[in-house]
Amino acid sequence: IDRQRGIGGSDWGILTRCSKWGSIPDLYFEKRDGVVKPEPAKLINRIPLERGHLMEPLVARIFAEETGCQVFHNAKNMMTWDPTGLPIFVTPDAMLIYPDGTRGGAEFKYSVGRGIQKWLDEGVPRMYVQQIQMCMHVYGFDRWELAYMLNDDYNHLTLTRDQEMIDQLIVVGCDFMNHVANGTIPTIEKEEEWDRFMRTSIKDTSI
Repeated sequence: IDRQRGIGGSDWGILTRCSKWGSIPDLYFEKRDGVVKPEPAKLINRIPLERGHLMEPLVARIFAEETGCQVFHNAKNMMTWDPTGLPIFVTPDAMLIYPDGTRGGAEFKYSVGRGIQKWLDEGVPRMYVQQIQMCMHVYGFDRWELAYMLNDDYNHLTLTRDQEMIDQLIVVGCDFMNHVANGTIPTIEKEEEWDRFMRTSIKDTSI
């Protein structure tokens, strides 16, 4: 029920049309009625997804050893809401204490097989960059760590705050939640307008 009250996590990839896991109308009904559209079997292979979840703790352990950070996992997938009351939430993988005592956050990803292609095409996939930017917004941080493995290749990046992107995503998310609150499903015409807006407004996030 909490997820129905706002936009967060994988919702950003759907709203900005860079995720294959749902459409804007699907997301509308999920937020309005709690109806989650079943994932078609032909679109999903559970094995890579499950492997990814199982391998993320290894990515986190390598990250901790490499950086000296203390890593506090979000084991219960707890949500943190926008401190100003906007309908925006985040569910970070972990919070950090850096060796110098400052605080931060991190995301851990593992990809294998065909999932690697998105990384090769885009750099860090846009939906992950968007999620991380919104984590920085909610927590008020200027940097966020991303550690990931593609097959057996480990990488670690520090992403910095992009206020322009954050502001654009806030506009998109709040506009969508206004549709939900008013009971007005985005029409096909509206989706086309949304696509045009996203193509012209959300800048390239390749890293």
